[in-house]
Amino acid sequence: MALQYYKFVTIDLRLEGYNVFQIADLEMSYSGKPLVFNLDVDTAYSIDGDAPDKELPQNILDMNLETKWLDYKKSPAIIRLAKKKPIHNYRLRTANDEAIRDPVLWNLQGSPDYVNWVIMHEVANRTLGEALVPLNRSTWSTNFTIEIPCYAPTQAFIPNSPNITCQEGDILRSGSNCTTLCNDGFTPSIRTLLCKRAQLYPDSFYNCIAD
Repeated sequence: MALQYYKFVTIDLRLEGYNVFQIADLEMSYSGKPLVFNLDVDTAYSIDGDAPDKELPQNILDMNLETKWLDYKKSPAIIRLAKKKPIHNYRLRTANDEAIRDPVLWNLQGSPDYVNWVIMHEVANRTLGEALVPLNRSTWSTNFTIEIPCYAPTQAFIPNSPNITCQEGDILRSGSNCTTLCNDGFTPSIRTLLCKRAQLYPDSFYNCIAD
């Protein structure tokens, strides 16, 4: 799925409960080829962040070991691509110092419009996260595989349905369910759809049957 916005959200650090976060780089890839800053990737920024002037979020895009992004509030970063493009993998590079600042719990979210966000990968287990992010400085993490989300069925193709056809929203995480919706007086022919790698099962469409 081609998306334009990605959000890196830090949940916790190697020192549990600590708030000073840092990474050197975040590399995103499509079909094994890293996206290139100022070509594929436009910028990175944090809306409510607290970063020193020389350690801003855009430093994670330059692939330079001498720079890093540091944030005193553990704030999320938004990565904006030059245009919508799918990504298949990503990895992190640890910064130059203070391993206690490494993320070990986080998620990566995606959005087509900066309004609707969906989790595309997460590390929710501390022991696993500590193993995936190396203690060595200026070192790449494991390469993580992106989950491919689904769009909800298009209302124009589902007569007698509301604008939002899935109770869960317009974009669905891979492995999650869509609870189908119809206008009052109608019942969905399929009550639940499963999102699996950009496809809804058992079908991408359903009918709204009059009660």
